[in-house]
Amino acid sequence: MADRKNDPVRLAQQRQRELIALKKAQQGVEPLETAEATPEAPMTSAQKAQNFWFYYRFHLLALALAAVVLAVCITQCVRRPKYDYEIVLFTYSAYLDNQLDAMRDYFAQYGEDCNQDGVVQIGIIDCSYSRNVPNSQLENANLTKVQTLLANEAKAMLYITDPESIEYLNKPFENGMMADLGLPDGDGKTYRLPASFYEAVEQTYDLPEGEIELKLPEGMQISRRVISGTMVGSAAGADVYAAQADAFLKRLVAAGSN
Repeated sequence: MADRKNDPVRLAQQRQRELIALKKAQQGVEPLETAEATPEAPMTSAQKAQNFWFYYRFHLLALALAAVVLAVCITQCVRRPKYDYEIVLFTYSAYLDNQLDAMRDYFAQYGEDCNQDGVVQIGIIDCSYSRNVPNSQLENANLTKVQTLLANEAKAMLYITDPESIEYLNKPFENGMMADLGLPDGDGKTYRLPASFYEAVEQTYDLPEGEIELKLPEGMQISRRVISGTMVGSAAGADVYAAQADAFLKRLVAAGSN
């Protein structure tokens, strides 16, 4: 607690008593009493609270702000969906939110309830950007994101690319970044997404000037990344996530061949 002698509430009370005593002395009512001669009255609860707030208000505000931030972080963690699969989407085209939703719904048909929560949920991590509409800030941000995923995220085993973007991902790896799983395309490393995928995801909109169809880039393909000899490969659960991704691709390819 602050020094009672220098307490602002008490100082204000002393000034007020001295002013009253001075006026009475001038009127001849009674002699001026000094501050030392005036007995100190005990502080009331309100005065104690005021004194505490005066000296510790910034500490209390900082604690309140920290509590709010912590509550927001906890809420976000609790509400974040627990995906069965996380698919990285990295092409040189941009996508609308409803197209991403259509991708999730399409791939959910071939997934399993890996985390046993009663529902198959697909996470699409969009790292794409359009080369037709230059945006250096978005490009740098998404390139950093995909590089971080490659280096650290064990659950993100599946990658959707186009013929150009996969070359960018292959550069850091001597034999490419995609695992040879005997898939139909790309020397066993990729599966070219079928027409049913395009039909499910491509969107048509009615505009005043007529209908416009948002086309997907040609040659979109899906693969599973390599884990052997990588940092991700030594992460906890990497082998399990890789096996789940392989089984997912097997079902997807089988459905496309029917």
